[in-house]
Amino acid sequence: MRTKLFILLMGVTILVHAAPSEQVTFSRTIENGDVQFNYQWHDHQNNAQSIAFSLTAENMNQLPNQQANYRPRMAMRYVTTELLKHAKTVDPRQARISIRQMGEEIDVGVRSQDARLVSQLRAEFMDKKEQAFAKYLYDHYYMSFKTSYGQDAIKPDHARYVQVYTEALIPASQAFYEKLGQGTDARDYINLLLSWIQSIPYSELSNRSESNGSGFSPPVELLNANRGDCDSKSVLAAAMIRAFLPTVPIRLVLLPKHALLGVAISQANGDEIINENGLQLVLMEPTGPAPFAFGEISETSRADIARDLYVLEEVP
Repeated sequence: MRTKLFILLMGVTILVHAAPSEQVTFSRTIENGDVQFNYQWHDHQNNAQSIAFSLTAENMNQLPNQQANYRPRMAMRYVTTELLKHAKTVDPRQARISIRQMGEEIDVGVRSQDARLVSQLRAEFMDKKEQAFAKYLYDHYYMSFKTSYGQDAIKPDHARYVQVYTEALIPASQAFYEKLGQGTDARDYINLLLSWIQSIPYSELSNRSESNGSGFSPPVELLNANRGDCDSKSVLAAAMIRAFLPTVPIRLVLLPKHALLGVAISQANGDEIINENGLQLVLMEPTGPAPFAFGEISETSRADIARDLYVLEEVP
């Protein structure tokens, strides 16, 4: 099997000069086992906005809070160890098994006078190799991925992060809902949420297929550090929207060097959309700091989508 190209502070306050959709202040404090987050920013209309919410530290500490870089040799070391364990179950009087890791490759040798047994054991060890590799990816929140260029790669399991974080982020999602007045709808909610996430300082993603997971921040790390790349911000936005809209179809839209979201709610004139087998997804840009409203995307994103350089990942 070939390995695949991969392709708690007690309190902090930040004051910045803000333009539209940029942060004015940020603070994080811990009190009675809760982490209190406070933000001020300017929305898409340059209106001053603020939000405060608390998350239970115990709940957040039980969730994955860091994404380690994917290292192929380390993954293969794990697979090799699992194969060596399995080799001990083979009767040496019937077959001899040799297992060698050579960099990012693993060679499994089978010797026996029974040709059928050799064929059987080779297939068995191939299955064990695939199973062990899949378990390594799952345990470390990675997933196999085919890029928009058709490359086999490994990336963080974004959709799984959304799934495990949604319940924990309900208090944050509820705070945005309560801030809206009567007569507002899902679009108003998403626009307010979007302007907040865009205002959080961002880190650039150079290339997903070559980043080895570096730079991706699970939601708790993003909130604590008050910084995240496009993948990290899209995962946070998706988890918050999923907490507010539990049954609405959501897709992560993965471009070669960027990420955005598509949400299947009612369209407005001029909305940028992606059609997935008849499902109309309205697009949104969580990254910032450019103040794109719901249904608006950047020229770069539009160009990549027009060239079909995107992959859709379903949010459970």
